[in-house]
Amino acid sequence: MWSGGRPILGFDADPVTNKLVTNHEEAQRVRAIFRLYAEYGSLLPVVQELSRRGWRNKRHTNRQGIAKGGAEFTRTSLWHLLSNPLLAGMVRHHKAVYPGEHEAIIDEVLYKRVQTIMERNSGNGGREVKNRHGSILRGLLQCTPCGCAMTPSYSCKNGRVKYRYYCCIAAQKKGWATCPSKSVPAGQMEQFVVERIKSIGSDPGLQQEVMEILGRHHEEEREALVAEERLLDREIKRWTQEARNLVGQIKADEVGTLVTGRLAEVQERLAQETPRLAHVRQELARQAEWAIPAETVARALERFDPLWQAMTMVERQKLLQLLIERIEYDGKQGSVTIIFRPSGLESLLTESLATKETAA
Repeated sequence: MWSGGRPILGFDADPVTNKLVTNHEEAQRVRAIFRLYAEYGSLLPVVQELSRRGWRNKRHTNRQGIAKGGAEFTRTSLWHLLSNPLLAGMVRHHKAVYPGEHEAIIDEVLYKRVQTIMERNSGNGGREVKNRHGSILRGLLQCTPCGCAMTPSYSCKNGRVKYRYYCCIAAQKKGWATCPSKSVPAGQMEQFVVERIKSIGSDPGLQQEVMEILGRHHEEEREALVAEERLLDREIKRWTQEARNLVGQIKADEVGTLVTGRLAEVQERLAQETPRLAHVRQELARQAEWAIPAETVARALERFDPLWQAMTMVERQKLLQLLIERIEYDGKQGSVTIIFRPSGLESLLTESLATKETAA
């Protein structure tokens, strides 16, 4: 059970039972924040994007009726939000985590993906790690049976790299016998992934999968935007009315330091949220017009091969990071599953189409 304390963004505390209940509009925002971090892979660009949107931490009223919270996100407060197991329906007690009695608002796959990225970044401060040996699947490949990352490694002979592979981190720490995947040849795995991407342009079945992925992505975005529009509209109306009341108090000579300070705060929030509401409505209008025919997808993806051949190793790694969310390798079943990043697929399609139109 949740033992109390300040509510977290996405939940409210029931005043009678003191249990966590989902705040559905805030939950939509929390899911968007998790998706942003999974896309950017770093705290700072997410903090900057949240600032641009005017999104803030949880604001609540304490038992004394005093409004608390509502501060802008920092890297520290964002880290605390992303690492909080409450959002995944869990409760932390000391160092252990247990299933909670409240509803999860972040699905297990997205939550684990974010924790994996945060754990990976904790050792390097979020800096880009040099990739001297061309391991283009670094940070993408995961061992399915162990539920952990597979890290690049290599063996040398006479000072030269002889053999590259990806090794399960759990196998390295706990012993080879604990993991059915253990390791996989780097060259073979990289070639398989790249060939799979290339084949999308000539495989109608894969093209249909791409269309379904993009369709689901746009529907999720639309639902998040609709929820945000509803929340912003209500907040702007409330702040506008509060500003009128405060101005009325000033005109009636009932002004004090608290009144003028609060008016300035409300006006600042209106200045942030009003443009954001306009932007959200523009995005909703764009979503309504979005459509990419299947044949257009095929033509755009056919351009992947020449694009890939012209790239450097660093560019190839960045492209795969853009296109792919993760790659799951199950050494026991001998299976490889590629989970694509919808925003990356759309970026590739948009860029390919724009390049083709320019050339024409």
